[in-house]
Amino acid sequence: MTFNQVAEMRTIERLQEIATPFMAKAIKEPPPWVACAGPSTWEVYGKPSVPVYVLELDTTRISAGRLVADKHLLHDISTAAGGQFRLRWKNHLGLGLVFDARPEPKVNLLDVLAKAERVLIVGDSDAGKTTLLQHAISRRLNQQLVIVLDPHAEPNQWLNAKVVGAGLDFPRIAKVLDQLTEEMKQRYQRRATGDNRYRPLMVVVDEWMSIALETEKGGEQLISLLTQGRKVKMHLFVGTHSQNVKAMKLEGRGDLRDNFIQVHLYVNQATKVRRATVDFGEGELPAEAPGPFVQGQALDTPHFIELPPAKGEAEEEKMQEFVR
Repeated sequence: MTFNQVAEMRTIERLQEIATPFMAKAIKEPPPWVACAGPSTWEVYGKPSVPVYVLELDTTRISAGRLVADKHLLHDISTAAGGQFRLRWKNHLGLGLVFDARPEPKVNLLDVLAKAERVLIVGDSDAGKTTLLQHAISRRLNQQLVIVLDPHAEPNQWLNAKVVGAGLDFPRIAKVLDQLTEEMKQRYQRRATGDNRYRPLMVVVDEWMSIALETEKGGEQLISLLTQGRKVKMHLFVGTHSQNVKAMKLEGRGDLRDNFIQVHLYVNQATKVRRATVDFGEGELPAEAPGPFVQGQALDTPHFIELPPAKGEAEEEKMQEFVR
C-alpha cells in the first residue's frame, strides 16, 4: 500500500470509531458495517480523487428508517469528528454514512436571522451568542416590537429593546410570559375571524433554563410560544449554553428542538479561533458569523418587514405598556 492509502485507511478507521457509539445508541445494537470507501476509490472508476469517505451498512440487518428518523444523529457524529466533515446519508444502492471534507460556501448568518422565525443559538461563554442576538435585534427594532427576557441583563446590552427581568426579577418575567401567552391567544382568536392585522413581535430569551426553573409556568409557556407563535407573527429567538434536553428542561421532548433553526457557535479557548454553523434540520453547514456589534452601525443590506395597517397601533401601545 502507498503512504496515501495507509493514511486513507487510518482516516476511515477513525471515522468508523467515532460514528460507532452514536449509531449503536440509535439502533440499540452494534452497527453492521460492511464496506468502506475513500478518496482513492473514485480513481478505480476513472474519476478524480475527492476527499469523501463512505461507511456502508448491511441493510438486511438494519432498518434505514430507524437511523434516518434520528434528526440529531448526523449532527452529533459531525461534532464528534471535529466539524471537519459535512455528513449525510448515502441513499443510493444501500445505506451508508458519507463524510465529505470538501469546502462548502459559508451561509451568511445575518441573512438567516433576518428571515428566521424561530432560532436556537447554542454556544459556550464568550462564543458570541450575545453579539449575534444584538445583530439580529438591530435589524428588527425599526419594524417590530422586540422583547428580551434576560434575568442577567446589563445596562444597554440589548440596544433599545424592551428588557424584562434584569436583576434576577423572575416574577416580572413570569408576568410578561403570562401576558405574551394571552396575546398569542387573542391573535389566534382574531385569526379565526380572518383578521391577521397584527404586528410582528420578536421575543428574545436568554437563559432559557433559568427561566424554566425559576418560574412556575415559564418552561411550558416558552414551549407554547415556540410551537404556536409563528403563525401569528410571534418570533422566538433563544440563546443557550447547551442544546441538551436536560439543560433546556425538555426531557422526553427533545424533538421540540427541531422547531428551531439551530445556530452553533464554537470558540477554541486556547487559540480563540471561532467558527459557526447553522442547521436547518439536515445537519450543520458552515456559516459566516458577523464581527463585533457596534451601537449605531449602519446596515449593509436593510431588511424590511411589511407592517400591517394602522389599526395595529393600538396593539403596539398595549404591548409597550405591559413591558414597562
